[in-house]
Amino acid sequence: MSKPEIMENVKVTNIKESLIPNIYIVELQGRNLKIDMDIHREVLVFGKNDSLKLIISKAKPQYQEGKDFCAKGVVANKKTEDKNKKIIISLWGFTVIITDKEQKSKLWDKLNIMDEVYYCLNLA
Repeated sequence: MSKPEIMENVKVTNIKESLIPNIYIVELQGRNLKIDMDIHREVLVFGKNDSLKLIISKAKPQYQEGKDFCAKGVVANKKTEDKNKKIIISLWGFTVIITDKEQKSKLWDKLNIMDEVYYCLNLA
């Protein structure tokens, strides 16, 4: 199995309802990353303050169906705001915005627009 582009421990800092029914906006915080993502209530398998392992990989990683969240998507955009790098991943309509604080995780260099990736959140 190939090495993931990134593997980092993150914590769920907030979950709030979206204006769209059954959709939640989840905020996650890691050592070097801040993540905002949309998720449907039927696949929301974690709660506020849960500790998770974030895996972003071009190869399908191991995960437990029904326990972990794992979806295949595409890198839709990359942009710079101040000293922060942002990577936007589309999970077939749901959006993940990853803010790489001062590019400390090096994720920016590992992903290109239109790369297919697996975005997984495993219960730690």
